[in-house]
Amino acid sequence: MRHEEKYICTESYLRILESRLQSFLSPDSNQDESGYEIRSLYFDTAEDRLYEEGLAGLENRNKYRMRIYNGDSDVIKLEKKTSIRNLKKKDVVQIEKNYVDSILSNNEIEEVLKYADGSLMQEFTLLRKTELLRPKVIVSYQRKAFVSDIGNIRITLDKNIRATDRVEGFFEKDTTYFPVLPSGIHLLEVKYDG
Repeated sequence: MRHEEKYICTESYLRILESRLQSFLSPDSNQDESGYEIRSLYFDTAEDRLYEEGLAGLENRNKYRMRIYNGDSDVIKLEKKTSIRNLKKKDVVQIEKNYVDSILSNNEIEEVLKYADGSLMQEFTLLRKTELLRPKVIVSYQRKAFVSDIGNIRITLDKNIRATDRVEGFFEKDTTYFPVLPSGIHLLEVKYDG
């Protein structure tokens, strides 16, 4: 479990902050000069229960997403993000593209027995069966990240945050997105243990 703080920032503030962070934090080893693209496919119930719990600020809640980086479908992660009061925890498992394709094309496959090991895959599969968890929205953005081993610090600068409900376009390069924030407004996230 660790702390995660989010802040809305202007373009100019992020540029100043990035310049200052480079002095004492290391850039994330997975990025180039422009950072990297994150594309997340979020899941929810038919009634959008998980979204509503987040909006209501419930102290204990979960969200489920599939994530790719730089549009590369070779590495796909299924993630469960748990919030308990002011602390966050992320469980991650790597999954295959054909599994995601089967979900996006609504081809139900019998997975319950395959993942009968108490894993995140089993939990996700059971939620898909019992609460009809389905893909709802894709969120995409450009990220620059800075890290430090001291306190397990990770500071991310997320720009061009955009979304679409056309979930079948998760792997497509040219999917049309709509901005989530006004032009020139971005997100700063600070994650730390101590």
